[in-house]
Amino acid sequence: MSDGLYPPVRPQSVGEALDLAVRIFRVTVVKCLPYGLLTVVVEQLPNIFNLVTARAPAQLGQETPAWWLLEALGTLGALWLMTAMLLRQRSIAQGRAAATGAELVEALRRLPGSVLLFLPGAVLLAPLALVPDAYWLWGLVLAAVSLAYLSIALFAWPALVLAGQSAVGSIGYSLRLVSGNWWRVATVYTVALGIAAVFCSVVTVIVLLVTLVLGTPDLAVMTAVATVSSTALSGAAAVPFAGAVMLTVLGDLQVRREGTDLQRRLAGSSAE
Repeated sequence: MSDGLYPPVRPQSVGEALDLAVRIFRVTVVKCLPYGLLTVVVEQLPNIFNLVTARAPAQLGQETPAWWLLEALGTLGALWLMTAMLLRQRSIAQGRAAATGAELVEALRRLPGSVLLFLPGAVLLAPLALVPDAYWLWGLVLAAVSLAYLSIALFAWPALVLAGQSAVGSIGYSLRLVSGNWWRVATVYTVALGIAAVFCSVVTVIVLLVTLVLGTPDLAVMTAVATVSSTALSGAAAVPFAGAVMLTVLGDLQVRREGTDLQRRLAGSSAE
């Protein structure tokens, strides 16, 4: 049963939060795999274009306008699909039926806010390719600022999608939730990242072994097939797992904040 998985009924320890994320992943992964697979495919639009047109992969700083257009479309498409997937995971975790049409429409309405949320980080990262080698230190500073903002946006995005916050409001909302829980959140995400890395490594090894047994003796072809297959399979599963972790962390922080606010209100009433 998936009833009552989200939001949690009480604050979770780190171990309980990870266990809840795995449980949400288990009950949602099958119905979310199409979203995960489509997200992986859409993100690869520039590479697919190069493959179809027999072009060499674009080198850093030598991207064509067509490459940038496909990159932008792929990013928007992936963000749209991931938003719809997160809405589906919440519905399933709450024991409600999933509705693809409603999810896609609602995700489309959330898309402008998501773009506004992540756009500053992308704008800050874009000039990195143009920084001369002699100014590598400034490049590191710019990269650090960009990654710091993107990490904040990553925490804020679930609040935008699930809590109905605006792009700006989601940042303040998520910072209030995370305040006092930084190490807890960082630990959950770090362990979850480790789990995902191990899973992807296992999938890669399995695909490589299968390719060795059934594939061609051509090493280059075998490596290419194994790389593409393992990326698609692990990516399709990693996207729902990431969604389950974000759903769990947001729910836990909301329960904690509501409990803290309630305690403050009760303390204020007692003082009066």
